[in-house]
Amino acid sequence: MKKRIFVMIFILLLAASCGKKGNDPVEILTNVYQNQKDLSSYTADMTIDVNFGTGDGSTMSIPVDMTIMYDNRNSKDAADDRVYLDMGTDVLGQSLHYEIWIKDGKIYTDDGTNKSVSEAENYADMMQSIKDVDVADTVKKLTQNLESFTANKKDKGFELVLKPKETLLSDLLSSSAFSNLDQFENYDLDSLKEIMKGLKMSDIVMTIDENQLLKDMNTSFSMKYDEFDLLADLSMRFYDYNKTSLPVLDESAFVDGSSEPIDIGTDDTIDDSFLDGSYIDIIFDDNATEIYVFMSDTDRYAIYYDEEDYFIEIYDGNDDVCDGLFLDKDFTEEMLDEIQSHPKDFTIRSTGTVDATFTDGSILIGVSNTDNDYFNPDTPFSVITFDGCQYAIVFVGYETEEAFKAIMDQTTYMIYIQE
Repeated sequence: MKKRIFVMIFILLLAASCGKKGNDPVEILTNVYQNQKDLSSYTADMTIDVNFGTGDGSTMSIPVDMTIMYDNRNSKDAADDRVYLDMGTDVLGQSLHYEIWIKDGKIYTDDGTNKSVSEAENYADMMQSIKDVDVADTVKKLTQNLESFTANKKDKGFELVLKPKETLLSDLLSSSAFSNLDQFENYDLDSLKEIMKGLKMSDIVMTIDENQLLKDMNTSFSMKYDEFDLLADLSMRFYDYNKTSLPVLDESAFVDGSSEPIDIGTDDTIDDSFLDGSYIDIIFDDNATEIYVFMSDTDRYAIYYDEEDYFIEIYDGNDDVCDGLFLDKDFTEEMLDEIQSHPKDFTIRSTGTVDATFTDGSILIGVSNTDNDYFNPDTPFSVITFDGCQYAIVFVGYETEEAFKAIMDQTTYMIYIQE
């Protein structure tokens, strides 16, 4: 996966960088590309807003923010090159953040919890092949895959507008810059090319400064892959040319990721797929419904599902602070009617929507005032239903109402319903 990320980053950088005066767009692009290659260092901020659709109108948004820092240490030898990536995203309520250093043939990865180091197989060879690429040949390859290409005066520089053909990225993968990528063991470049054939890009707009260096680039693209439709907006900003300094790397803090043992616990009542406690994945007996429940604050909370007693358990450290139960939606509707029509027994604190992917969700949060058919007295509770889903979730809390609401606020859901 890391190799695929790096390859895609360099494809984008190649297309964007692909830094002398003149109004001819091909000449400008050639100069921009050469000037970019001649830099000793630079920083690029990249923002990608990805939206996945399933064909039924349901969508899932994944925003990705990335900073890339490159420093070749004023050396023509790619073995000295150093790269730093800072990447963050929110996926289904989970906040993910990674810092990655590539230095001296090794990849140092900090995911916020673990720090590991592994070999960057053939990285220097790949970087050297990019350094040695023929600029004129690559620009020719790029421009041959454009429907149109214009240069417009903007401030002291230019705005380049490239309208690509559908074959642009798959052909770039076949260019001399990537001719050596097959040396990566088990790397399926042909498969990536095949996927790229279905990708459609909008106009690529580049802003070029007075020194014919790239300032920023914007584009969007769409792709249909299996049953998913993908739409994405991409923007990149380049700065700190020849002035970039990578964050300090403390190599001693990283352990060898290839040999470090992973303790996955011994509780065989919990499926290995969610032993980390960040989410549960329940497939119901009808095989037509699958419900994910995610925890956002994984530093504090862990969630598990007891398959024998059908209970959802949420822990704060070692303490069970909240339990949940899947219920039939018809029974849940009767419960909601009881709660709403008996204000002496139940106090409703709030109603609203929940963060649910592929459907809409509603939540009622309240407190039980009496010992009734559903709850003990002074018990905070929530009732969560999902449109089109025959199952609902009822949670009860064992601490204060404020603590219970905090737990509910950081749970998110994804619902798969087979038609």
